[in-house]
Amino acid sequence: GAPEWLGMPQPPGYLSYSGIIPPRLNKNYSQHPVAATILGWVKDRRPDKVVMWGVGLTESDKDLMDLYGDWLSNSEVLEIINPSVDVANKAALIFNISVRHYLSVSEWAEDQSRV
Repeated sequence: GAPEWLGMPQPPGYLSYSGIIPPRLNKNYSQHPVAATILGWVKDRRPDKVVMWGVGLTESDKDLMDLYGDWLSNSEVLEIINPSVDVANKAALIFNISVRHYLSVSEWAEDQSRV
């Protein structure tokens, strides 16, 4: 696609649901040109809302953890979709942010429909 545009900023009245799964070598994005290109375009984003689905939050992924932290700098709450409450608790500690934990995508979607 177009790694320089993940649907942000979205036109007034629209919501953007963007996601990236960049390839990695040796757990460092700068070592992989495609990952570096993708992340170069999105590293300075500051979304109002961040939803993480199925992440594990491995401390050795330092570059990724820094990126997530930067993205969360404009958010009051992080939404985690993961069957493990341990991941939600870990995210709250790592990022020093309130976390809403959802066991499944359907549980998250049900909550979104109430908003």
